[in-house]
Parts: sequence; C-alpha cells; structure tokens
Amino acid sequence: MSDLLRLDIPVRLDHLPIATGFAENSALAFGLGSEEALALALATEEIIGELVGLASHLTIVARNGLYYAELDFTFPTTPLSLEKCNLTASTRMTTEADLDQIGWLVATRSVDGFQIQQLPGRVTRIRLRKNRDYPPSEVQTNVPMPRGQVVDIREPDEQELLLFARRALEQGVEPMYAARFSPPQRILDMVRSKEFEVLLGFSTTGDPLAGVLLDRTRSALAIMYGPIGFGQSPEVLRDLFHAVLNQLARTSVKGVVTESLHSVLPESEIEFLGSRRYCLPDGHSESARTSFRHLHDDEGFTVWSTPWLQDFLDGEYRRLALPREIHTWQPLTAGHDCPASVLSCEFRKRRSEAVLRPVLSGGDIEKNLRDHLHLIENEGYLNVTFIMDLGESFHLAFASALQAVGFRPAFLVPSAGKGDFLLFELSDDSHPHGSQ
Repeated sequence: MSDLLRLDIPVRLDHLPIATGFAENSALAFGLGSEEALALALATEEIIGELVGLASHLTIVARNGLYYAELDFTFPTTPLSLEKCNLTASTRMTTEADLDQIGWLVATRSVDGFQIQQLPGRVTRIRLRKNRDYPPSEVQTNVPMPRGQVVDIREPDEQELLLFARRALEQGVEPMYAARFSPPQRILDMVRSKEFEVLLGFSTTGDPLAGVLLDRTRSALAIMYGPIGFGQSPEVLRDLFHAVLNQLARTSVKGVVTESLHSVLPESEIEFLGSRRYCLPDGHSESARTSFRHLHDDEGFTVWSTPWLQDFLDGEYRRLALPREIHTWQPLTAGHDCPASVLSCEFRKRRSEAVLRPVLSGGDIEKNLRDHLHLIENEGYLNVTFIMDLGESFHLAFASALQAVGFRPAFLVPSAGKGDFLLFELSDDSHPHGSQ
C-alpha cells in the first residue's frame, strides 16, 4: 500500500460518497481504527458540503504518517470567496438554513489537526490530521532509578527506544514531554515515519540513561525535546546535546530550537528566545523555555515590520545577532483590499492550545480576531497563540488588530518559515479564561 493516495473529483453533493469512502478507506488502509477512519470521513463530508459553490474541482491526497493519517484538500479559488473558510463563519449565521451549515466547526471537532493555507496561484489547501489511537500503556510506580554513567551516545534500536520511552513515563517525565512519549508505541511510529529522530545515551551495560527527541518535519529548522535524563549530571546532558549538534551539522538544517522546563546548557552555548506559561486542563500550569542554536552562518534576508513592532524586532535581532533587512509594511489604499480576512485555527488538544495563523488579509481583521477568540473560549481551550511569518508581507496587516485585541509579541523563532516566525500571546487581562 502506497503512503500517498490521490482522488480528483468535481465538488458536487452527489460525489460525497466517493470522497467520504476515499477518506475512510485510506485511513483504514493506513492502519487507523474504525472510529478514527469514520471521524475523517465525517470531516470530509462537512468540508465537501462547505465547498459546494466555492470550488468546482477538488484534489484530495491521503498521506500515511504512521502515527497519524492526513488528508489534503486543494482547490483553485478566488480570494473573495474564502470568507466561508473561517471557523467563525458558522457563528455569524442567522437563518435556520444557515445553522445547518456548520461544517468547519464540525470538521475540526472530528479531527486532531485542521489548517487552512493560501498557496501560490490562488490555490487553497485544507489539511486534516487524525492521530492513531493507541491502547493505553500500563505505567508502573516506584520503579528504581536507573544507575550508571553514559559512555555511548547513538541511535537506539526499536527495543531500546521502547524501554527508554517506558522509563521516561515511569520516572515522571515533564507534562510537556509526556504527550510525546505516551504511549511508547507512539514514539516508535514517530521515529519509523522519519519525521522524528532519537539519540540516547547508554551505560556500559547498554542501559538507556538519557535521550533527546528531534522533530525534523521542517527543512530549515529542527526542534529538540530534551535532553531527558534520569539523575544524570548536567555534563552528561550537555554531551548529549553536543552529539545532536554534530549530527545536525552534517545536514542543511540552519539551526535547532529547544523547548524545556529547565535549561542544562550554559548561556554561551545557546541563545534564549523566550519563555511561555501554559495552563493545563488539570488546573496546573508550566513554564517552557525556548532557546536557539545556530548550526550554520546566517546570511540574512528581508523581513517586514510595522511601527508597533519595530522596537521589539530591532532589539531582538540585535540581541540574537541575526542579520535582517527590515522593511516597513504599508497598508493598502482603502478599497483595494479584500473585505473579508481569513484565519487558520489549529487546535492542539494535548496542550489545550489554539494556534491562529493568517491566511488572507481583509478589512474585518479585528472583528475576525475577536470572533475567533470568542469561539476558542467557548471550545474550552486555555492557551492562545498567534504565529506571524515576518517573511510574508501580508501577515503584517494583522499587527494593529493584534494589538487592539490584547496580543503582545512573545519571541522570535529564526528561519521557521519563509522568514522568521514571531509568536504572539494574549496579555493576562485579555485572555479568554482570565489571568494565566
């Protein structure tokens, strides 16, 4: 069975059985269970229903990610017809007929990932992701702490990886990492998919004592989770980090971003980007530090800014020694922009986080942002992030509205997209659930 399957169909209601059957059977062929496959079929049905009258033809590509299945819906369209793609479109409906058409929201509730993106050539892509449901693993308590010192750092075989993942859960790995390692079979599939890599540190007896998980889903940037160690000294964890750097230095990756609760690396070896506090569904919160390490010389590129962001960006680029040519974004003359803006809203259920991204700028940006924040509050998500790509000039059209609704710049992530990503978070008094 191929890891990629494709279907091209006209967008018509009488083709719904073809599209939903394709979604369900693809998921089943990729190894997902019947409930996950039905969820993808339901989301597909809602999307097709919403696209009737918006697009004439549609391509659906199903991809097997091993630990998830993904569906890409791509179709040509005009910007003026995209307003319906907002999740909040259903909240603006007033007639009884309209209230039957809440497809986007139903689709997002059926899956684990939902993104809308405007591609070059006036092509729109809607991406759905459904995670594989793994049987829960039994976590033992009072497990003895592993002993010994790390003498060898290498990629593990599958049994060694499973042992390390079970040990990480048994030893109470930080909540922000627990979702990655639970259940252990999931991390095994993540590595099998080639999207993630793992390096472990072993004792003289071959016992895994420390480890790092690498997210390699981006071409220019790697994301590192860890180092995770069981009573190991900071020196050992630094050695593990250096082994990761040596491995990545042989690739085209420009840098590595780390997110951890406790930094084990000296400031001279890594650049601190910023920290964020996450509210967890159990009522607790955790602060995560995000840092960055260059792997190759940064030759620089052009980014965009507005007067509100200029001082912040100047200070951060100077502090991080990133060569950037900053151009000031200018608003379009009245009447020359689209009346309706479009936002992509991705729900990350494990972290109770909603991530907003610009898709299309328009004359209603502030209202659209407020509508999305209201929807996020009603959906019960505790954390809200807005991600702006400073290499995409139209993203800066959202800056003044972000300020108006209470967002503030948090930190930069270098080379994360076409340009650098700028992450925004809500101020405490603007957060839909109050102070964090």
